[in-house]
Amino acid sequence: MASTRHTRPANKDKVVSANSSKISTYLRSEDEEKAKSLPLEQPPSVGRDNVTASMVDDWKVFLRQELDKQTSQICSKIDRVQEQVTDLSKRVLTVENAIEFNSNSVADIEVKMSSAEDKLREEICGLKQQLLLSEVYSRKANLLVYGIPDTETDISTACRNMFKELLKLDAAAVDNMLFVNIHRLPRMSDTRGLPTPIIIKFVRMCDREMVQRATFSNGKQLAIHKISIRTDLPPELKRLRGKLLQKGYLIRQRNMFTKIVEKGPSVTLHYRKDTGSAWKTVGVDKDISTL
Repeated sequence: MASTRHTRPANKDKVVSANSSKISTYLRSEDEEKAKSLPLEQPPSVGRDNVTASMVDDWKVFLRQELDKQTSQICSKIDRVQEQVTDLSKRVLTVENAIEFNSNSVADIEVKMSSAEDKLREEICGLKQQLLLSEVYSRKANLLVYGIPDTETDISTACRNMFKELLKLDAAAVDNMLFVNIHRLPRMSDTRGLPTPIIIKFVRMCDREMVQRATFSNGKQLAIHKISIRTDLPPELKRLRGKLLQKGYLIRQRNMFTKIVEKGPSVTLHYRKDTGSAWKTVGVDKDISTL
């Protein structure tokens, strides 16, 4: 029996091919519609062979949106940074103004303090001078007698006899002198065995002035007996007078004349080369080799 071979009609193959093309087209268009429906933040992942012009456009749109989004975020951050910098600049300016104000205030306070210090220093110096002057005045009626031996027990009689014998004062005037007090001063550590000085406070200033004037005119007699009579001064001026007396002694060794002048709260040393010359003042620190 002869075999029979069935053959497919040609038109039927065309129909199948057309249907396949339609199905492929439909599927491709369906994929494209799905790709378009996806969010741009998550672009479709497709193979290289499936990339279409529409998908490229979608990618461009996606990238542009992402770039705009990131640019907007960066601009926002830049704006915030600029605001912070502006605020910081304002704060810095405020601090600088405050520092400048404080500096000016401190400078002004320093000027005022300096002026106050100068004024206070002047007032203190003035008060010291007034205090020194008051102390000088309170000691005005006193005289100090150096050189009376410590063996003399009745120092009042010893001083009166010295006034009569060495100062050549009238005996009756000396006997009539009244003393508020007369006593020896406490022995100092640097007396080098010399007799302790005697302090006499006179009741009448005229008696004190009479003794002091006689001291100037009879200084040689006192020097021979190693006795000296001096005014009573505050410790500060007394130390200054001691230094000036030492300098005066050195000047007299150069065949010149000297004298101590006490006026108020000041003690000065004067010298001259001969009796016809004018008296000149010399300080305690002056080099006598230049005189």
